[in-house]
Order: sequence, then C-alpha cells, then structure tokens
Amino acid sequence: MRPTISILLDRHVAGQYDSATVDALGHAQRWLGTAVDTRVVPTRTIDNEFILNVSAGVVIGPGSPYDNPDGVLSVIRSAREKGLPLVGT
Repeated sequence: MRPTISILLDRHVAGQYDSATVDALGHAQRWLGTAVDTRVVPTRTIDNEFILNVSAGVVIGPGSPYDNPDGVLSVIRSAREKGLPLVGT
C-alpha cells in the first residue's frame, strides 16, 4: 500500500500555482524513484474525521485565504503532533 500525501488546496483561489504544486510532487516522485498517492483536498471538506486520520504527509497549497482556515490550522496541528511531513507553499 502506497502512502498518501494530501494537498490542501482551494483551486478556485489558487489559480496558476495549484498545478505547479501538484506537479512538484510528481517530479519529486520520479526523481526519488518512489510512488505515493496524492489527493487534493478542498479546505471546505476538512472535517474531524480527516483531521484525526490525516494522511502520511500534508502539503498546504497556495491560495490563502482558505475557505476553511480553521480546518487548515487543525490539520497543521494534527500533522505536527503526529510527526508527519508537512510542507507549506
């Protein structure tokens, strides 16, 4: 089973930078010769279930202000408390 990296991203706000963020993960996978699943998570869909079961790593995509800034902060806190990789763009 491959690990999943979640990209918190509100595409309607991020514009041109959202595709660069998603593409960067693909470039890193190819360069490292590894594979992960990626999923784009609109911030409005962040709920307690997602926060409790956050994936193997999180990328905070561009596009502030987010639809759900409190949800984004909760995911950041959860990832840090669990020692998960976290990248902010």
